[in-house]
Amino acid sequence: MTTQDTVSYEGLQTDKAQTAKLQSVTWDVDTDEATGTSTYTPETAQTAIESPAVDGYTADQTTVLFDQASDTTAPENQSKTVTYTADPQTLTVTYIDDATGETMPALDTTLTGTTDETGTYTVSVPTNYVLSQGQSASVAYTYTTDNTDDITVHLTHAIADGTTNTTRTIYYVVEGDNSQNPTPTTQTVTWKVERDMVTGAIVATAEGDYEASDSPEVSGYTPDQATVAAETLGAIDTQPTDTKVYVAYTADPATEKVTYIDDATGEEMPTLDTTIDGYTGMKGTYDVTVPNNYVLGQGQSAEVAYTMQPGETALTVHLNHMIVDGTQPQRRERLRTLSLVTQAQHQRRLPKISRGRSFVTW
Repeated sequence: MTTQDTVSYEGLQTDKAQTAKLQSVTWDVDTDEATGTSTYTPETAQTAIESPAVDGYTADQTTVLFDQASDTTAPENQSKTVTYTADPQTLTVTYIDDATGETMPALDTTLTGTTDETGTYTVSVPTNYVLSQGQSASVAYTYTTDNTDDITVHLTHAIADGTTNTTRTIYYVVEGDNSQNPTPTTQTVTWKVERDMVTGAIVATAEGDYEASDSPEVSGYTPDQATVAAETLGAIDTQPTDTKVYVAYTADPATEKVTYIDDATGEEMPTLDTTIDGYTGMKGTYDVTVPNNYVLGQGQSAEVAYTMQPGETALTVHLNHMIVDGTQPQRRERLRTLSLVTQAQHQRRLPKISRGRSFVTW
């Protein structure tokens, strides 16, 4: 006859389950005809069934032994169970900063368990970090006998989004006369500002540009920039700031034409006319020329202050004729009296001359 020795296996995951092993045992049967008693003798006193090796598990029996002995009792099938225990396992959790591509060892950790044990790892997200795209906040795992169970977590820097405005102010400065400065032109641009919350680094992207701006006209002055050029802004890695542009106005050449008027005749005196060369806004004092026999016209100053205006301006000087007021003296006829003088009388009128003296007396 034949019996079966069967070994069953437990403690394994379904995908690693082992099929029971069978071992047939043949028995010789001897029957005493007188008594009718049968004796059962196995052809093998002991059978052995090796437990299969299962990666990550340890069997409580590497070899299962079945003993068979002669007996007058009919033998029966035998069965035994081998129990597998999962081996201890570990897995490593590694964090990667995707913004830098570097590991974050301060966050790395090791989990311990047993083969085929499952679990869920909750990701640690430090301040100013966020989960990278595609990274789950929790990660399912199963312990294996190799490093295929290791977990890699991807984080990246939190980015604070905001906006800010900057201005470009164009100031116009008139040389020598700030009272004529045109009103400044102010241009505004909005920026999208992204701040890396880990490093503090900034990326600011302008949502527009500063447009070209024509400088306003100021009579008598020429700007050094007829048009302030447009400025393309784009993206920068610093905090946007306001800017200033200065346009300087230089005075144009100007002349002061001096014209003399003879108020007595109402006519111009071209021989006295002159021209003063200068520039817009130039100040000075003109000294009036007064020719002989002329005087300053009524209300005419001898010195005339002037401020040159754009182009050519006129300065008019008024003169008048000199008038001499007085009385003509009367003429008187002198009467001469002729008298006859005798020689004796004449002699008496001659001067007396003293010898040895150098003077004459009359």
